[in-house]
Amino acid sequence: MTETNGAALDQALQRFGDDLYRLAVLLAPDASRASAALLRAARRLAASPDVPDERRAVEALVAALPAERARPRRLPSWAYPAGPRASDGELLRALARLPHRQRLALGLAALRSFEGLAATEGIETTEEDRGTMASAVARSGSAAPTSPPAAPAVRSMAEDRRDALLALAPHALPEADLALLADAEAPEECRAARAALLLDDARTHADPAIRGHLALCAGCR
Repeated sequence: MTETNGAALDQALQRFGDDLYRLAVLLAPDASRASAALLRAARRLAASPDVPDERRAVEALVAALPAERARPRRLPSWAYPAGPRASDGELLRALARLPHRQRLALGLAALRSFEGLAATEGIETTEEDRGTMASAVARSGSAAPTSPPAAPAVRSMAEDRRDALLALAPHALPEADLALLADAEAPEECRAARAALLLDDARTHADPAIRGHLALCAGCR
C-alpha cells in the first residue's frame, strides 16, 4: 500500500466507514464476523491501485463476507431486541431471514452513504465471488460450470428491494393489500416504487430511483 493510497483509504473510511460497518452487521451472521469481513475488505481496498469509493468498498465487503448458508444455524443478536424494542423482534427476525441479496438491497437504500448505489443497476460479483461459489458447488457434489460467465453478474437492486419489501410486509403492515404488488400485469419497473408507496417506506422520498420513477410514471403516482 502506497502512502497516497493509504491516505485515500483513510479519507474514504472517514466518509462512509460507519455505514460500511452497519452494512456488514446487516449482512454477516454475527458482529464478530462482520468486523472480520470489514477488516478483510479494508485490506483488499488498500492493496488495490484504484481510488476507494463507495461502490468499490461495498464490493470489497461483499467479497469478504462468509458464504451464505441456505439455513443459518442461528440469527444475529440484533434480531432479538430487548426492552422497548422487543415488539420489533418479529420484523427484525424476518429481516434476518431474508436472502443476502435482499438484505444488501435494503441496506444500500437505507444507509445514506450508499443511496447512490441503491439507484444503480446493482453490485457486480467479482471473479473471487464466482470462485467461491464454484468451490461451494464442488463441495456439494453438484456439477460446476465448465467456464465462468463472460461478464460479471449484475444484481437487480429494484427486484431485490421489491421482493424484500414483499417478504417483510406481513410483519410490518399486516393489513396491506399485497395483491397490488403481486399483480402480474404491473410493469417490472413499477414494482419497487409501488412497494415503497404501499408500505409508506421512507425510500419513497429518499431513493432517487423511486423519486424519478414517480415523477415520470402517471400510473404509480
